[in-house]
Amino acid sequence: MTEIIGTDQISVIGPHRVKHGDLMEGLDDLMQGDKVDIFYSDPPWGDGNLKYWQTINSKMNGVPYKTINFDEFLNAVFSCMVKYCVGISFIEYGIRWENKIRELATQFNLSHNGIIDIKYRGGSKFLPLHLHILSKDELTLPVGYADLVQGTTGMGTLRAAVTPFAKAGFKILDPCCGKGYTAQIALETGMVFRGNEINEKRLAETIKRLLKNR
Repeated sequence: MTEIIGTDQISVIGPHRVKHGDLMEGLDDLMQGDKVDIFYSDPPWGDGNLKYWQTINSKMNGVPYKTINFDEFLNAVFSCMVKYCVGISFIEYGIRWENKIRELATQFNLSHNGIIDIKYRGGSKFLPLHLHILSKDELTLPVGYADLVQGTTGMGTLRAAVTPFAKAGFKILDPCCGKGYTAQIALETGMVFRGNEINEKRLAETIKRLLKNR
């Protein structure tokens, strides 16, 4: 059963919860005191990409364009990670911002446990991307883990990166969950999903995934 809670537009589908909201306004209403074991996000890369997705949201949903400061946005992503995740965190991010992600990891007292080269589809080509692996305490990745993840793309990256750390009943959070790739991995591994997305039509795809597999 799907339940919409008040004006916060939080959908409850079985054990899963998703919010149609702005990360910049916080996720306490979504989380309701929960902590997660895994954090995974592919937030917009850089100021230009952030503006692009705000434009897409405005056009797709007929809502006013919202100007969001890039540095404040990325700080909000890391603040969310530190506040809610007690385990391992993953950030997919463009390679030109490697130093920025490392700086934020230091700023938020996180252990930066490595970068794995992955790919994303840009039109008809596959282009380089970084997967950053973070945690509050230093961790050792499983033997062969980097080889398993390296060169993957899209859902393949999520499956390769997350599955070795997933356990049934674990909670996983994606604060920019888009169409629900992270939700799909949660379903496949028996985890409980928490997600947030500012684009209502993209979030509807996440909700469809959760409803289909409830």
